[in-house]
Order: sequence, then structure tokens, then C-alpha cells
Amino acid sequence: MSKERRLVALCTSAHLRSWIEAEISDLVTARFYAASVPELIALVSRGGASQSELLVLDLDLLSTALTVELETGLQDRWWDGTIVGLGALRAVHRRHLSIERTIDRPLGSETLRAYVERTEGSDTAPIVDWPQRLARKRS
Repeated sequence: MSKERRLVALCTSAHLRSWIEAEISDLVTARFYAASVPELIALVSRGGASQSELLVLDLDLLSTALTVELETGLQDRWWDGTIVGLGALRAVHRRHLSIERTIDRPLGSETLRAYVERTEGSDTAPIVDWPQRLARKRS
């Protein structure tokens, strides 16, 4: 059973919006686009604090001031989703935003799709108790 996913993206380019749609339109049913940080924060606050929410940011649009404004807005709303950055990751982004994954330009085909598909599944791998396993090998 898959969780309902929601995507909120900061992008001003029609080309970038089309790329996002082509990548994940069949995986994420609720998709919202914002052209500014205040608009993005308003869209995020409508969805609540959900770990299954995906925030896609065009990093080239985020100056230092806008990055700090975004960080403050997300903290004020107790937002706890996953952030994917598109473009060049700078020190200010690392310092103020918990970006899970960055996709460099030029944006490849199915790059975002592969990330969304990977994160929507549950982790079924068994937990390996490494210290005991290593101890048995030494004996």
C-alpha cells in the first residue's frame, strides 16, 4: 500500500515545470507550483507537516535572503518533508536547508522519477547486527 504523495515545487520556468510533470505525474497525484518563496510557503502550510511531502526547489532562484526566508517559513510550519534541489547546491543551501538529494543541470531523463520511486517504497531489508557477525568470524 503506497502513501499519498504531494509535491510542491519552486520554479518559474515553464520548461522546468514540464520536466517535473514528465518525470513524476503518474507517481505523485497532488502537484503544486510556486513562483516565489512566500507562495511556496503558503502552499506547504496547506498540506501540514507530512514526511511524504516532497519539496522540489530550483536552487538557482534561491539567493541567501530567500534561502533564509524559506528555512524560517518551513520551521514556523513544522514542515517535515523531503527536499530535492535542482541545480547548483551552494554553501548557503547546505547551511539552511536539509536537502536530501540534488539533481545537477542539465536535468537527465528519469532522474527525479527514480528518486521518487525509491523513496515511496518501504525498506524491507533486514537489520544486520554487524558487531556480532564480525565477532563470530574471528572465533
